[in-house]
Amino acid sequence: MENNKSLFQLKRFWWALIVPLLISVLAAVYVFCTSRLSYESGYEAFNFLLVAYKIPLGLLALVFPLVALVAASHRSEQAANQIYIANEQAKLTRDQLSKVEAQLLRQLRQDNISNYFQHVSEFNKLLDRLENSYKVEFHQRDQLYKLIFPDNSPENVSYVGGSDDETSSYLEMIKSQCEQEFFARDSKGGVSDEVDVIGLLLTWREADRSLFYSHRHGRLVTPRKAGVDAEEFIVKFHPHDPAIHIDTFASILRHLSAFSIEKQHFLLESYLTGYAYEAANNYLSRCQTAKDKDLS
Repeated sequence: MENNKSLFQLKRFWWALIVPLLISVLAAVYVFCTSRLSYESGYEAFNFLLVAYKIPLGLLALVFPLVALVAASHRSEQAANQIYIANEQAKLTRDQLSKVEAQLLRQLRQDNISNYFQHVSEFNKLLDRLENSYKVEFHQRDQLYKLIFPDNSPENVSYVGGSDDETSSYLEMIKSQCEQEFFARDSKGGVSDEVDVIGLLLTWREADRSLFYSHRHGRLVTPRKAGVDAEEFIVKFHPHDPAIHIDTFASILRHLSAFSIEKQHFLLESYLTGYAYEAANNYLSRCQTAKDKDLS
């Protein structure tokens, strides 16, 4: 390309230089050969020379503007070529950045998909461990996962439970519901006897149904311990373990909170592991004693 050549390498430069020079020489020869010229000394000689060779000298003077025009044109073409090269390089850079961005997005999408299914897999493994440890059986695991991690999808994975659009997570809502019901009942007159303790334990029924029961999908978890009524998961006490359902509920809730990186402390757990056990056992013992007396 001529844009990459220097000015002296251009043919048009030499045409602009040689053609006027050649025509000027031919005109000067013509004037010299066809005119009667005589030599005279003094300034008249210079004046006469300028008059006689006016046309050849004028043609010779055309060399400068023509060469200047060629040089200006060459500079403009070089500038335009540099702008074109710069634009092409910028376009190439943008294309490369777009490819890198697309590759990063694909990689990020693949990572999100992989992380999502890995997170779901770990969640199911946790449920498997809970089933083995607490003798329960989970149903509709996808529904339970969606309740705890509502914003999670193959495009977006969060390891923290709850949603950005909600002030509290699902598990925190369940804990708060349990504690509010407990303290609301306790504030009406306190705990006077074992029956009140049983009544306090029964306030967890709705919380249990909120965590383990869905009107759309049915029961999410079913106890499998002997003597446990699945339809009365929270309120049916076992003679040898009177708070079995509360224990299971609180333990599962604690493990799910740990998995979703949420607060694991439960205000009612210390109460349930203390006086509630003793009161419930005393209450069931008296019931059994009364039953034995009736049979005798």
